[in-house]
Amino acid sequence: MSEYTAKDYKAGQPRWCPGCGDHALLNSLHKAMATLGVPPHEIAVISGIEGAEDAELLVVGFGGTYGHLRSAVDTMNKAGEKVALAHFTYINPLPKNTEEVLRKYPKVVVAEQNMGQFAMYLRSKVEGVHLNQFNQVKGQPFVVNELVEAFTNLLKA
Repeated sequence: MSEYTAKDYKAGQPRWCPGCGDHALLNSLHKAMATLGVPPHEIAVISGIEGAEDAELLVVGFGGTYGHLRSAVDTMNKAGEKVALAHFTYINPLPKNTEEVLRKYPKVVVAEQNMGQFAMYLRSKVEGVHLNQFNQVKGQPFVVNELVEAFTNLLKA
């Protein structure tokens, strides 16, 4: 019998699209992982790597930033840019493939609504990785147009 339950896999997960099936899919995944006895930190439910497979820029997020980051990435991809999104669910410990994911892309930006604690944490865990940062401390959600502008400028740099 597994030491895990489906509830062990739900901490910190973004709610992507209420009413469009993600809840049932995630519940099934959580039950399967618990049945198999896979530790929660060994699965990367980071909403997948979304966006362009051959992206020039990886946008990294955590917590409540998912919707705005996803909208910005979708907007940029529709405009012909090659951008991907990795939105972390678990960060301690990090998913086993974190270093592989961060090193796969030519440019990586960590977008946070604070002074950059997640970027600092990633640097401490993945030696030598170059991370750009987009930080805002306004007490308000990200504005998608501001994200698109900042990420586009980063791609051009």
